[in-house]
Amino acid sequence: SGLITRGRPDVLPTGRNFYSIDPETIPTRPAWKVGVKLADALLERHRKESGTYPENLGMMWMDSDIMWADGEEMCQLMYLIGTRPIWTDNGRVKGFEVIPLEELNRPRVDVTVRVSGITRDCFPGAIDLLDDAIRAVAALDEPLDLNPVRKHTLEQLESNDGSGMEEALRDATLRLFTSKPGTYGNGVNLAVYASA
Repeated sequence: SGLITRGRPDVLPTGRNFYSIDPETIPTRPAWKVGVKLADALLERHRKESGTYPENLGMMWMDSDIMWADGEEMCQLMYLIGTRPIWTDNGRVKGFEVIPLEELNRPRVDVTVRVSGITRDCFPGAIDLLDDAIRAVAALDEPLDLNPVRKHTLEQLESNDGSGMEEALRDATLRLFTSKPGTYGNGVNLAVYASA
């Protein structure tokens, strides 16, 4: 993993670097810059085509985003909901912060993410970071038209079937979906094989 064409000379085989990627540095600062540009381009295109910002976007999050692009799509997702990573001085990610609406200068965008099985298995820290960011945005006391993450969470809570509040809140903020551990892909190939 890691591409020298993306400014990663540390991935060249030297006999000393047994791992070509440190999961604790994902996403990287350069990936953040690219992710913001990707999100801005996506939002601008949507505004040109529809006249409004999207309320929700669905994306597929593959392991190649982390292994080859240092988390550019992860950054795109974080910026869409209005959060950004926080790094230590040595480039490790220590958490995230919520971008205030005044600085974001647009509504937050809710995201629904299909996570690949390899991402699920190899990068649980990245998944946890994005999940925590989504939950933090859902808990913000902001106008619903500017925070669809909160809007959709509250709508889900209103349709609670009587389960406990903690469980209902957890379910209402679910945005990351993947196949169960030990399985990969969406199972379409298995349905084809079974003539289903």
